[in-house]
Amino acid sequence: MNSFDTKLALFLEDSRFHNLVVFCNSSEDTERRVFTIENTVHEKNSELRKYQEDLVGVEMAKNMIRDAMLKNAPDEIRVLLLVGNKISHEAQDTLLKVLEDPSEGLKIICVFPKLNLLPTLMSRFSMVYDSEVHTFDKWAEDFYKMLLEDKLQDVSTFVKKESKQDSSQKMEAILRYIVSKKIKGDLSSEVAKCVSYSKDRSPSIKMLFEHIACLIELNKKENVK
Repeated sequence: MNSFDTKLALFLEDSRFHNLVVFCNSSEDTERRVFTIENTVHEKNSELRKYQEDLVGVEMAKNMIRDAMLKNAPDEIRVLLLVGNKISHEAQDTLLKVLEDPSEGLKIICVFPKLNLLPTLMSRFSMVYDSEVHTFDKWAEDFYKMLLEDKLQDVSTFVKKESKQDSSQKMEAILRYIVSKKIKGDLSSEVAKCVSYSKDRSPSIKMLFEHIACLIELNKKENVK
């Protein structure tokens, strides 16, 4: 299972995640991602509604919000898939209404090229997938294998000089590594919580990373027993 399949499966299965944005590098990349999303959702027997335009405008955003307001059957997962090459600022403002307070069982996936989305919109996505080569994947593997004191020292160093976006991507890279290695225990779900918390407006990124470092060490000790 590749990193996109892993992240998509985690997103669909974990009730803490509601909004996923997928950034693609080309139209071919977009087609591949959309094809994978549609197949995966159908395999899970979930409802899928797709909205696709070259330029996503206010009317399409309003249609999506109207469908998002529909109630789900108990234990039902509904997926709204928005695909476009561009999206207007007005449409982004409109989408904030549904991204801020998604209903239970509703999953929203947006697939775009590398766009400069409004910060207020980006902050509402609980998961982000960038189909470029993941800059921090090797770092995540090295971080996982470090001794606890080295992890904490590394955290103290990079949180002072890196942007919140880079720190969040590092956190997601740790989660990808843990999921890809099928590490036993609750480590992946606990780290996923930290990733979700990192999207809040004013989390302590340093404290979240320190918590992850300690979780990794506890998990290693439990698996040695």
